[in-house]
Amino acid sequence: LDIKSSKSTAINQAEELIKDFSKLDNLIGFKQLVEDFEIELPEEILIKALKLLSDASSFEIHSEKTMICLEIHLRTWTAALERLYYSPIVLE
Repeated sequence: LDIKSSKSTAINQAEELIKDFSKLDNLIGFKQLVEDFEIELPEEILIKALKLLSDASSFEIHSEKTMICLEIHLRTWTAALERLYYSPIVLE
C-alpha cells in the first residue's frame, strides 16, 4: 500500500509541476523526478512534458535571467527525453 501511494504521489506531483514550466521551481522539481529512475512515470506524462518543453516562445526576449532559465529548461527537456528513451517500449 505504501509503495502504491508513493507512486501515485509522484505521478500527481509530476502532473502538477508540468502545469506551469514558466516557474523555475517547477522545472527543477520535474527534472529531479525524471532523473530518479526509482520513480515510475507514465510515458504520457513524459511525452506531454516534452511537448510543453518544446515551446520556446518564452525565450524570445534574451536577458541574463532568461539564459539561466533556458539552460534549466533544456536540461529538463534532455532528462525527460533520456527517461523516455530508456523506458521499455511496449508494442500494441
